[in-house]
Amino acid sequence: MMHRFRSIIIFLTFRCRVGCPTCNVNAQPDAPAGLSTEWIEHFLTPISPARSPGYVIWTGGEPFLAFETLEAGIRIAGNRGYHSEILTSGDESALQPDRLDRLISAGPFHLRISLDAEHQQIIPMDRIHALVDSALKHNVPVAFTLRAIPDAHPDPAEIRDTLIRHHPALRHTGVPLSRLFHVIPTISSPVDVTPLTESPKSTRSRIHSIVDDPGSCRLGFQDIVIGPDGRLYPCCGLFGLGIDEMIHAGNALTSVPGTPDELTDARP
Repeated sequence: MMHRFRSIIIFLTFRCRVGCPTCNVNAQPDAPAGLSTEWIEHFLTPISPARSPGYVIWTGGEPFLAFETLEAGIRIAGNRGYHSEILTSGDESALQPDRLDRLISAGPFHLRISLDAEHQQIIPMDRIHALVDSALKHNVPVAFTLRAIPDAHPDPAEIRDTLIRHHPALRHTGVPLSRLFHVIPTISSPVDVTPLTESPKSTRSRIHSIVDDPGSCRLGFQDIVIGPDGRLYPCCGLFGLGIDEMIHAGNALTSVPGTPDELTDARP
């Protein structure tokens, strides 16, 4: 039976200037560069758009800090019939004068800006407003992911109200509010982020605690997820937990379990 994944999510890099304490991928300013253009072409080109919904989400870390690969990836995805979404924190590199023009020339995409109390400690809202203005000027669709952090401000409602006040055009995009302002919780990891030293049996128990915890994410195996290390993962939030060696599906940089299309037949 052929399974369809919701999307292909490609984490281009672990590098990010923000370095949030609760980052699910443990991104850092001095992290390695991440995936190459050659890797993107190796993996993405053979996958048939008929086997997925036709979306590629480019994220990280900060995808604009891997701009050459991001630009090439959007071009490769566009040539294959995919539409791209870029998930960014609003890094200052996104505001370089030619960046949006180059991406528009590469292929179809829209911008999703991730905002929360931790991001905004490093990235001022003035920079976010400038990026939103630039996207709207270029007719690039823009939306927002707002993360709720307990007892932290600004909270999602404050950020949403600020954005609408500064950018009244957002009221008339035709995008449902739940999609325009997608609010997500902060889910604390039930495992340490320190390297594992215990036995495999103990480690398996910790992995089961993630799966069985009612507060944990239940969306595993619904996307094709590629980490910045080139490995295949069952979901997005596993790179910073210290268990990635045990749960990756294969090294897509050199090989995949079967052909890329067969991944869609391997979902439980």
